[in-house]
Amino acid sequence: MTKDEFVELSATLAGYALEESCDEYPYMTQANGDVTYTEEAQEEYNRHYATVQDILGAYFDVGQHCTDEEETAA
Repeated sequence: MTKDEFVELSATLAGYALEESCDEYPYMTQANGDVTYTEEAQEEYNRHYATVQDILGAYFDVGQHCTDEEETAA
């Protein structure tokens, strides 16, 4: 698994966990039209994201499985 895939999977699972655990609508529209999480939802998402990364990190050694292209880009 590449680092990008690891981050994308972590974000997807954290977003799913957030939507499943929220009692209230977790989004708000900013003055510029961007849709973001509410402050409370962002904090909850960050907790889910950290947990997901810890769990996935136990199964995937991301650094070992990075492609050569990613290693040279870093």
